Amino acid sequence: MSISKLESAAKGQPNYTNKKWDKVVEILDQIPVEKQAEAVEAFEAASTHWPQRVDGWSGLDGSPDYEVRRAPLHWVKEVYGGQHQPKHQTIRILTSPRRPLRGLKLPELVSPDAALGNVAQVTFEQVKLPGTFLKLMKGAGPWQRWRVLRLWYCELKAAQLKIIAKGDFDDLESLVLTQNWIRADGAKALAKAPGLVGLKALELGLNGIGLEGAQHLAGADWLRAVERLSLEHNELTDEALATLSADGTLAAVEALRLANNPLGAEPAQWLGNLPAVRSLDLEGTAITEASFGAICDHFAGLTSLKVSKTSFNDACARRLIASGAKLDSLDITETQLSPEGVTALLETPGCQSITRLSFGRGFTPAHIKALADGALPKLKWLWWTGVEDSAGVTEAVKASPRLLKAYPYTL
Repeated sequence: MSISKLESAAKGQPNYTNKKWDKVVEILDQIPVEKQAEAVEAFEAASTHWPQRVDGWSGLDGSPDYEVRRAPLHWVKEVYGGQHQPKHQTIRILTSPRRPLRGLKLPELVSPDAALGNVAQVTFEQVKLPGTFLKLMKGAGPWQRWRVLRLWYCELKAAQLKIIAKGDFDDLESLVLTQNWIRADGAKALAKAPGLVGLKALELGLNGIGLEGAQHLAGADWLRAVERLSLEHNELTDEALATLSADGTLAAVEALRLANNPLGAEPAQWLGNLPAVRSLDLEGTAITEASFGAICDHFAGLTSLKVSKTSFNDACARRLIASGAKLDSLDITETQLSPEGVTALLETPGCQSITRLSFGRGFTPAHIKALADGALPKLKWLWWTGVEDSAGVTEAVKASPRLLKAYPYTL
């Protein structure tokens, strides 16, 4: 009976709304340990069509084409408490136990008794990782199959980063080191990293590496393969980015986050070092009308642009339109756009391919009506901030089935 329930739950496409994975967990929890292996085998055979994409760029995404098999909290406690069971073989994303650990032990993650052979993403959040634990990731072991390693706010020091850099992470595609404030010393520890040679995505946000850290990382061989790079909140100037990206170090980067760095006024220093960028996040940077024009001229193939919390204005909008960029995603929250500038963007051919739009100042009920009436025909996701309620935006969105569907929350 349990197997037929699992096979039924596996049918169709799972997501974070229909709770299919929650149902699977509920069923597996009711099966005695000695019978779980058979049930797991049946579920795995019935769920081969489930999405398997994991993405450390955002950690865990609610999009329908992303992996949903994330260990529930009580399974996390079982794993790190040494209560290993066959049902854990269904886990694809495993988070860390919450502090205080109270008897839970990190080494249980790599215990020979652990049933974690299918885990693709391992996440540690606000957990201190001793060097003795990190050193376990050497030689043959399940860590060789991990595709994403997310270490968020773990207070990592240079010594720990050196160990991570030498780990045997054969299949690792994405490494998240956000908010560890590794500074220049941490960057130096990562500079020569034999364990990161296959890395395609790297999150270094909120680490304050500055110019000195950029100098340490400049020329790192493993960085040359990285395609998605996050550098927000790192005290990087135009000079620092030019240093980091020199000699082709970042030539493969297609998606680049530079948010909240004091750069952008003199982009000529680094534009030529970034030939492949198609997605660019400039939130909170120091761009000007002139410098944004240069950025548009260089990145004519942009498909995603974020200019929130900048001096982006109508003149910048005209430069973007003139560049001919065909955008899929645009974030213009908290800019200096006027209603006329917004209208120009909504009407330009290059914006008709937009599926994701975040807007703010400059939007009026007339713009919402235009969207409701079919402007940006491919729009699937809508967000706004910085717009006064008196503008009538919320009510206008509520009145439009099309826009209400695109808004990710309930109004």
